[in-house]
Amino acid sequence: MPVVRKIVTVSGSGVVEPKNLECPIGTPVSSLLDACGGLKDGTYKLIAGGPMMGMAQYTADISVAKGTGAILAFCENEEKTVENPQCIRCGKCVSVCPMHLEPLFMYQYASKGMVEELNDAHIMDCMECGACSYICPARMHLTHMFKTGKQLVKDKAAADRAAAEAKKKAEEAKEAAAK
Repeated sequence: MPVVRKIVTVSGSGVVEPKNLECPIGTPVSSLLDACGGLKDGTYKLIAGGPMMGMAQYTADISVAKGTGAILAFCENEEKTVENPQCIRCGKCVSVCPMHLEPLFMYQYASKGMVEELNDAHIMDCMECGACSYICPARMHLTHMFKTGKQLVKDKAAADRAAAEAKKKAEEAKEAAAK
C-alpha cells in the first residue's frame, strides 16, 4: 500500500492550538496551521521536520511530504542564538556525537574552507543529527556549517574529476595529433 496519508505534529509556542493531524500527502502546511487555530502574533520561525533535523521554512506555502513528521512554529522569546558565537572548548559536542567525530574541528575547517582537513576529519560521515548543535552552550551553528563543509568537499571532488578528465582528453588529443 503506498503512503497516501501522514500524521503530522503541529506544535510550538507560535501555534494557537497544537495538535497531531492526519492529512493526505500534498496538503499545504498553511491548511494544517489553520486547522490548529493559526499562528500567534510574534511567530518568527517555522520549521518543517522536527526540532533536531528539521529545516527552517521561509513560507507556509509548502506541502506535506512523505517524510514530514512535524511542523514547528516558534515565538520571539525562544531564539537562543548569538550573532558571533565563540566556542568555550567544553567538549560536549564531541561527547554527544553518535559517529564519534570532532565537531569543533570540522566547524573550524569548514568555516575556513580547508577541504583536505575536512576529509581527514571525516565530515562525510556526519549524519547531521543536530546533537552537537543542541548541546553546545555557545549556540554555535555546527550542523549548518557541516552541510556547507560537505558541499565544499563535493565541489572539490567534482572539480578534481573534471580536471583529471580534461587532462586525459588533452593527452589523448596530443597522442592522436602525434600519430
